[in-house]
Amino acid sequence: MAKSVPSSLNMLIKTVRGIPLLTDDEFNRLITRWIDHHDQEARNRIVEANLRLVIKIASGYASSCPVPLEDLIQAGTTGLMRAVDDFDPTFGTKISTYATNWIRNAIQKEILHNWHITISVSKNDAYRKILKWSSELTNQLQREPTIDELVEVTGFKPAKVRELMKMPLMTELASLDKQVTDEGDPLGNLLSDGSDAVKKMDTLVETKKTHEMLERYLTKLTPREENVLRLYCGFDDGQKRGLREVGLLMGITQERTRQIRDTGARKIYKLDQQNGGCLEQQ
Repeated sequence: MAKSVPSSLNMLIKTVRGIPLLTDDEFNRLITRWIDHHDQEARNRIVEANLRLVIKIASGYASSCPVPLEDLIQAGTTGLMRAVDDFDPTFGTKISTYATNWIRNAIQKEILHNWHITISVSKNDAYRKILKWSSELTNQLQREPTIDELVEVTGFKPAKVRELMKMPLMTELASLDKQVTDEGDPLGNLLSDGSDAVKKMDTLVETKKTHEMLERYLTKLTPREENVLRLYCGFDDGQKRGLREVGLLMGITQERTRQIRDTGARKIYKLDQQNGGCLEQQ
């Protein structure tokens, strides 16, 4: 069943759509007023004119995330405001491009913040560590890691590993990852393996020139494909993540995350081939 949209949210979206966009000249005048004179009205006008971008990015997460869209938009708006505050015209990039990373990071932090795990900060660090290694070992071994295997890589005692593995999100994902289709095939088998394309893209993210090329290709994907690949490759923050962690951020299963990742990577490969195989030459 589709999520119902509160009337207040509908009103917000309608209002944002009615806000005029800025021309380059208008933006340059406003950002100069903000930088030179801290003109709050100029700052607000820039933020308002870019709220469409916040809603677009937030909606890409909301389709598969338990956090309400209103909260994601609020978090994304905070990220947008920080981007405006940090923006420098000498960057040589548009505010929308620059702000995208800030908006995504703010939304991702909001999703993480809303994990309903009542544990201390120190235990949360341990949880993230066990999550990271569980994801990496699952990818390497193509099965769920054993307690002993997790003990070896984390350095935790067996009892602690067992305790962490019983956390709600871990047990929920373990169950969801075993879901099958009506035909009985595991979800991960529904699409062919796009690992070659993923590995190639994963490497190319690390160079500036290809990073810019990939940025253009990513905008051609669906919002969900784009978000998964950005998180998986650490495209925005340099922090590469495993399929399980990406799935948690996106609110989907590990196998579904793998499907989306591989589909997106193959699309990028196809786009690049149509563009003369520029990435292959790097």
